[in-house]
Amino acid sequence: MCHTLIHVIIFVDATPGERDDLFLQKIKQCCVLFDFVQDPLSDLKWKEVKRAALNEMVEYVSTNRGVLTEPIYPEVVSMVSISRLISARYAADLSALVPAGL
Repeated sequence: MCHTLIHVIIFVDATPGERDDLFLQKIKQCCVLFDFVQDPLSDLKWKEVKRAALNEMVEYVSTNRGVLTEPIYPEVVSMVSISRLISARYAADLSALVPAGL
């Protein structure tokens, strides 16, 4: 079970002064990695928490101006880098499973 994720409030329940910190919390939640290849049914509750955080961040960025402030950028870059690294690893693992010639 994943103990590094917690349910955090949604943006509409946060005051304007809390939203930058809340955005950073959600970015950090999205840096938690899950194994979707070897055990896709494990940690379903926490995978859902992460999915909801990602969806909420997309909605928040899409509907608000000035959300991506300078302190946010390094955290977003880190989150994307972590996702890309794990995607590349899974792609290499999966390619080893595909028979030659397919």
